[in-house]
Amino acid sequence: MSIDPKKTNEAIIHLKSLKPNDGWSVDTFVNSKDEVVVTLRRRNIPLSNTGFTSIVYDENESACVVGITSIIGETNSTWFCRGLVLVEKDGMVAR
Repeated sequence: MSIDPKKTNEAIIHLKSLKPNDGWSVDTFVNSKDEVVVTLRRRNIPLSNTGFTSIVYDENESACVVGITSIIGETNSTWFCRGLVLVEKDGMVAR
């Protein structure tokens, strides 16, 4: 199971629309478990020490940008995931 990489691009587009001068970007790398993971960067500084399965914009509920840590399950139209809020709905980095 994996989330469409377009979701990460949508999250970056959203962040750039909120705070266009903050230098938002993502890095992709292979972790020690041979999994491809992504990290969110702001001004070239990673917002976390670990990578995520995906980074998504939760446009329906919290309006936050969330790093997906694990996928629990799925139906035909819904993903069930665990995640960590990285950026609040107003564009502030979550603490």
